[in-house]
Amino acid sequence: MLRDPLRRPTASRRTGYTDLVLAGVALLAFLDAAGVVGVVIAAAAAAAAALRTHLPSAALVLASISVAAQLVSGQVLVFTAAAVVPLIYFCASHAMPVVRFGSGAVVLAMSVVAGWRLSAAVGDGTALGQRPSAEIVAACILVVAFPAVTVWAFGYIGYQRRVAVAGEYRARQLEKDRKQAVERLEVEEERNSIARDIHDVVAHSLTVVIAQAEGAKYSFDSSPDAARRALEVIAQTGRSSLTDVRTFLERLRHRNIPTDVRSYVESRDFLLTQIRAAGPSVDHTCVGEPRDMPALVSVTLYRVLAEALTNSLKYGDLTAPIVVTETWSDTVRLTVTNAVRAQAPDPTAHGREGSGLGSVTIAERVALARGTVTMGPTDAAWAVDARFPVDRPDTSPRE
Repeated sequence: MLRDPLRRPTASRRTGYTDLVLAGVALLAFLDAAGVVGVVIAAAAAAAAALRTHLPSAALVLASISVAAQLVSGQVLVFTAAAVVPLIYFCASHAMPVVRFGSGAVVLAMSVVAGWRLSAAVGDGTALGQRPSAEIVAACILVVAFPAVTVWAFGYIGYQRRVAVAGEYRARQLEKDRKQAVERLEVEEERNSIARDIHDVVAHSLTVVIAQAEGAKYSFDSSPDAARRALEVIAQTGRSSLTDVRTFLERLRHRNIPTDVRSYVESRDFLLTQIRAAGPSVDHTCVGEPRDMPALVSVTLYRVLAEALTNSLKYGDLTAPIVVTETWSDTVRLTVTNAVRAQAPDPTAHGREGSGLGSVTIAERVALARGTVTMGPTDAAWAVDARFPVDRPDTSPRE
């Protein structure tokens, strides 16, 4: 079914009923109609009023015929205004510019013609009839044009108001969409952060637990005291990891939950104690005095150290010491170097013995803290070298 191109999307049955009422008013023009021309004028006006909402193109044609017939014949039927006035408003408030401004031009043109025809009916005995003919024509045009142009102006103002309201709605919708996108991004960032933390805790803790359990198994009969110490380290590591996991789960339910209340130095010393208890020798050197630093840098520095030591336990040659060096100045530099056992897998590679996620999360963490990190083989060893600014303001996201 063909759709009238001028029909508005908001056309409804209620406006159709209003058009039928206006058509009924326009039918009263038959009371003053004279001859066939009068009947055509009244019928065209009534049909135009009835079709205004659902077939506006046909209504405009019929209304133009009615008005043109009145201008040519001089037979003016007042009740036809029930069809013409709503159509002027309809066109002036239409979304299509050609309809809006085209209707304004037509209204002005017909007002000029109607005023010119009206000036011919002004009698010489009237006050206006005593004026020059040009003034008479201008006055008649003004009388006819003023109400028609006023109706057109109200329609145009209505269109501008609808545009403004629609613009405000679109702006509110865009702002709502932007806020939802930001919230989704924050949730995704929080999920990634929690995933990194859980990976670091689980990977480190399980590595220590496995190493201690293996040692306890082999020393259970020959050295019960060593096995007992290994079990104590397992229990201590398990309790610490359980606390961390509970903290991460709490972050899923609530925000503003701190991940660790210990300082970097305290966390570092506890970590080195755990690693030494697992068997390997750790040579730790600190050059310079540890300084206060942003929370994000502190957490990231600790996680880099934990990941490097965990990989040393997994893939390193534990007969050689693990060398940890910290250099403190305007920046902090952390290097962890360990000998690599023969045919050890690449800690950064995805494979059966390692997921490679640790290296990925470390790179992500360091980037967020605006630091740099390099990981790779050096001679017969594996080295992790991370550097961070410590004087830079905290760049961690605010909750």
